[in-house]
Amino acid sequence: MLRGPTHLDMGQRVLEALNATVHVWLETLQGQVVFNEVGAHTGLEVMGDLPRLLRG
Repeated sequence: MLRGPTHLDMGQRVLEALNATVHVWLETLQGQVVFNEVGAHTGLEVMGDLPRLLRG
């Protein structure tokens, strides 16, 4: 857990990990895939409604 900023101080807690996997998909407005890769061992910080974010 990392302390994150609020309007007043660094009191809010932020979930963080250094063992995340990320899938990046980038396409043009016409739908042509320009980049599609999976990266491992990435850093990730999550804030907000975690159950909603995990649903996708």
